[in-house]
Amino acid sequence: VRISDGKLFVVTDSVNGLNLSHLLLPSDQKDSAEASSIDLFINRIIVDSFRVSLLGFASPTPTMVDNVRIFSQLKISGDELWFALDSMSAQPNQSWPELRRLSFNFHQSSKGMALTGFRISTLQNQFLADANYASDSLFDGNVALQRPSAKEFDFLLPDVSVATLDTFYFKADNQHGRLIFDGGVEKKDQKIQLQGHVDSFRDLFS
Repeated sequence: VRISDGKLFVVTDSVNGLNLSHLLLPSDQKDSAEASSIDLFINRIIVDSFRVSLLGFASPTPTMVDNVRIFSQLKISGDELWFALDSMSAQPNQSWPELRRLSFNFHQSSKGMALTGFRISTLQNQFLADANYASDSLFDGNVALQRPSAKEFDFLLPDVSVATLDTFYFKADNQHGRLIFDGGVEKKDQKIQLQGHVDSFRDLFS
């Protein structure tokens, strides 16, 4: 499947809903038996020279994203779904940094969900993540920023100065209500690390 020179207009309404959401069928109207019988495999989905226009409810000027390129794969079999985003790149025409590459693998089944190999690369930053979710009491995930630079995001917080680091990372593992975490920042030969655990951490939010 190849899509070239397309345009997509995304608009938010007064309650921050997307116009695209109105195209989706409410979950209570879906036929689960019919959905579970779907078998679909698309070996290659290519989007080339695509433009996305984002317009906020209170914003008179849309945000334009040009030269969107996507290479992906999709497979649906019974109650399982696999989606691989091999590569995505884009060039916002405003202050946002250029997206050099976005890639990840996603798998969903009756046993849970898994996001692996998630990577976002811009000119000066690279963000990595992995996550597995089986239930509210059984999930894990980790994120890392390699040589993070705040310079690309000065337009968001122009009065805040953040030192360039070598690495920022955070890992969390929830095993039946016990949350184990490990995080830290590194710069040259200096390192700050935070480790610990929280028992029955969900009680903190109830």
